[in-house]
Amino acid sequence: MCKRCGSTINLNGYCNNYKCPYSDWPQSVKFSDLITMSARNIELKYKIKKRPQYNDKDKDKELTNDIQHWDKSRKIILLENFINSYGLERELKIYLQEAAEREISDN
Repeated sequence: MCKRCGSTINLNGYCNNYKCPYSDWPQSVKFSDLITMSARNIELKYKIKKRPQYNDKDKDKELTNDIQHWDKSRKIILLENFINSYGLERELKIYLQEAAEREISDN
């Protein structure tokens, strides 16, 4: 069973629910890392690769679509779509509340 959504997982450890972030990443990746880290940083930290997607085959196209080259408005739209598609509003609110509490306690 998937530790995020409770759906079944395949033999490789990926969730069978394609709306779940664990359909692209193994269950060993921390959920908070999926929210806060880039795919490249996750791959480096866990020494794994993101599950290949149908549209991941053209490397030149991938370079032009690299998020590091996007303007802020496009990044915000991506983040909003990610939050909505995975139902992460609750997790985001908790994360932001904890970050705010840490900031207050540090000052």
